Amino acid sequence: MGKERKIYLIRHGEVYEDGEVRRCLGHTDVPMTKRGERQAGKTAKWFWDKDIAVIYSSPLQRCVRTAQAIKEQKEDPGIGIRILDGLKELDAGTWENLSFEKIRREYPKEYEARGRELGYYAFPEGESFYQAGIRFGRCLEGIRKEMNGDILIVTHAGVVRGYLSSLSGISPNDVFAIVQPCAGITILRETDTGLTPEKIGWRPPGFLDREEMQYLYHKCKTSERTVCHMEAVARFTGVLERKMKYSDHRWNLLRKAALVHDICRAEREHAKAGADVLRKEGYWEIAKLVERHHSSEDTLNEKRGGMSVLSEEDLLFYADKRVYENQIVSLDDRFRGSMQKCKTPEAKEKHQRLYEKAKNIEKRIEKFAGGEGI
Repeated sequence: MGKERKIYLIRHGEVYEDGEVRRCLGHTDVPMTKRGERQAGKTAKWFWDKDIAVIYSSPLQRCVRTAQAIKEQKEDPGIGIRILDGLKELDAGTWENLSFEKIRREYPKEYEARGRELGYYAFPEGESFYQAGIRFGRCLEGIRKEMNGDILIVTHAGVVRGYLSSLSGISPNDVFAIVQPCAGITILRETDTGLTPEKIGWRPPGFLDREEMQYLYHKCKTSERTVCHMEAVARFTGVLERKMKYSDHRWNLLRKAALVHDICRAEREHAKAGADVLRKEGYWEIAKLVERHHSSEDTLNEKRGGMSVLSEEDLLFYADKRVYENQIVSLDDRFRGSMQKCKTPEAKEKHQRLYEKAKNIEKRIEKFAGGEGI
């Protein structure tokens, strides 16, 4: 080939209304929800400047509509949409469109067998994730041979998971460890040596707008009190941006992380739980910040110009520690109040580490800001 290119695998937008009974959907031709249409529109906008000549799509309407949204955004009458059966979702056979509760009740032995061999179990009169992945791979190989330049394919989570399990060396029985959110983007880099995944199940941070945040608050049962706290932390990141105006930090990313950092606040390991939710939604960069926003581990290791570099993780950690409920307070006041919750020596020791980390970050922020207080 001699030249690198990108292969974009796009999952269609959402097809379930919130609260609907989950069904075994493969070839059932269901439309997208309004949220799914919005998701497809965001993905379409992300592709407006990508050099794509043809959009390949599964024949199912949820994919065709997503492909049409991308074509409309490109505003290029020369871009075509080519429908290929090989890009269809895996065939669920006789279980097609049945609720999983009904399957469990009426096919108990088969349901149990599928649980043991999730990737290799073929639906009755249908196919398995493994088989669907092989089918998808053959279709992709044909596209690669006939198409020059970058490739864009709109398809489904199941076949992509089956295909990526083989490409990434993951057991087909672990296919659900491969994240594929609605309207998520998987990017493969093709060179003379083959295909390498660059991003899997990724959604750009910009997709996480206010509407999506409200969806996550509802999904995670985030309290209004917690939402007010997160909004206050996000506002405080604006204070830091003004103090550190010559820094090269990704402030928009930081603000988005601040607005979701405590979405799972009611859970014991709330930072990890929140990060898991965000990863499943495809927000990998934001999830990384959220996962470490309550860690006592010192991350100020890398040096630049003789001073430890402050990462977005450090700034989110610090901003969170400067806000009590929805009010900005000093570190001393914040930690003096939270010390009362520490009942064991281990908790008190961790509390002290968190305080020392916060003070360390504060000193570096003040140094960056020319000695000004915060």
